[in-house]
Amino acid sequence: MKIRWLAPSVIAGITLLLAACLPDCDVDRRNSVLSPNGKMVAVVFGVDCGATTGFNTQLSVLPSDAAFDRDEYPPVLVLKDKQELGIRWASDTSLSVTVPDGAHENKRLDVSGGVAITYEKTGGL
Repeated sequence: MKIRWLAPSVIAGITLLLAACLPDCDVDRRNSVLSPNGKMVAVVFGVDCGATTGFNTQLSVLPSDAAFDRDEYPPVLVLKDKQELGIRWASDTSLSVTVPDGAHENKRLDVSGGVAITYEKTGGL
């Protein structure tokens, strides 16, 4: 009888221990740029998960009436280190992003939520 309760108790204990060991990440929302019609927004942010991870710069595109949630609207661009991005909407469905020359890209998508994204490099940012 006691063995039946032992396995669930051990699993629950391990789950709590693992959850306590996961980093608590801070999200630093740096900039938001609305599309011309106001229906979409490009959000530049960084995620800091503590001393074991480096700084980064991320960009997500989401509906302007949606709450910012990086899990629901994952980033279309992830750069190593803190970077300055130039964000410009060319139209309601076209976003232009200027990335500093030499920035290390960990992730880059060209479309998100019906928005086409183009990227340019510049040494001036």
